Parts: sequence; structure tokens; C-alpha cells
Amino acid sequence: MRYVYIDVVDFTEGRSVEAQSDILACLNQVVGQAVMEQIPLGDQVLFLPTGDGICVCLVNLIHPFDLDLQVALSVLEKIHAANLGQVDVSRRFEVRVGVNENQDNLILDIKGAVNVVGLGINMAQRVMSLAGPSRLLLGQAVYERLSQRELYRHWLRPLQAIVKHGRRLQCYEYFNPAMACFARHGLRVARNPMAEAKPATPVVELPLSGGPQRTRARRQRPAPSFRIGS
Repeated sequence: MRYVYIDVVDFTEGRSVEAQSDILACLNQVVGQAVMEQIPLGDQVLFLPTGDGICVCLVNLIHPFDLDLQVALSVLEKIHAANLGQVDVSRRFEVRVGVNENQDNLILDIKGAVNVVGLGINMAQRVMSLAGPSRLLLGQAVYERLSQRELYRHWLRPLQAIVKHGRRLQCYEYFNPAMACFARHGLRVARNPMAEAKPATPVVELPLSGGPQRTRARRQRPAPSFRIGS
């Protein structure tokens, strides 16, 4: 299965419940249109609400080879266009997107609806959580599929995430400045002034919390709420 995991950035911050509702309605419309432009809706497409976002699951849809990425890019472009026409600032929004794939299992949830369980969707959520506003990150398997293609190979850059217990997660950012949804931000990479040497691969460090082992790690190197170093 291939996943496009989408999350609204700062969903509740400074927004009324009505504005939040309108944002979700806009997001649902945008995602539905982005998918329908690529493929007809059917049993092979699952939309899993996540509260302040949505995960699109493409079940056994492997053609074209970049279907998942095209859906993700279409979503970003459509949200950018929607924001340009939105007068109310509280109803303008950005999303972060993670794309991943894996052989996961289909199950029935408590309501009898089809759902997904497995490492692939879990990793899609984790990869998404590392992305900044209007940013698109890919899991390792997606990178391996796209990195040899002329259409994408020049727009992919590696990122490593440091998660709990000092474990590293390898992911990749797709960034094409020719696209309006990316161009308005530029390549935003926050530098770490405390770093003694520049690593070969940018590193994303997540906050550590709870437990004696995490406390020791915090004393050795205070972790910011979110850092990307290059």
C-alpha cells in the first residue's frame, strides 16, 4: 500500500471552531479532487480521517509509478491556490505531507469500516510529522522508487531524524522551487549555531520526554522543540 499522510499545521491555534470546520471541509474537497484527477474513486482508495488531517491509502495502485507523489503535489498546489483566494486569515492554512509505502494489513474497525494497520502507515505518520509547513517528505522505500527517475532525482535531498533513544530515521525531502507551493517559502533549513561541525546529511532532532534514560540525554544535549541542522 502507498500512503499520502496530510496534517494541518497549527490547526487550533488562533482559530474558532467554525474556522476549523471550514478548513477541514476545504481539505476534504481538495484531497478528493486531487485523487479523482489521478484515478477514479473506488475500493482501492481509502480516506482515513486523523482529526486535523487525512491519510490517503492507495491499495495495490502501482501505476503510474509516481501516483502517490502526484496526489501529494496536487494537494499542496490546490491548498496554495485556495489560500490565495481566502480573505479570512484564520481560514488560510498550510499542511505537512508524508509519503510512504509498505505491505500492511487491511482490517475492519469498530464501525465495520475498512482500516489499515502496519509499519507503513505508522512510518507515513512519523515522516509527515518531521515536515515543515507546505513541505513534503518521503520514506526510504518511496525515495528508492523515485530517485532514479529523471523527473524527480534532482529535487530530492536526504534528512535524518533523531528520535527517542538516539535512534535515527532516514527520510527525504522533495523540493521543487518551480512549483508555487514551494517557491513562496524558499528552501527553509534552520541552522544549529551550537553545532561544531557540519554533518553530511541534515539532521532533524525531536524532543525527548519522560523516563530516566531520556532525562540523561536531555542533560547532555538540550533538545529544542524542533530543529533541522545542515
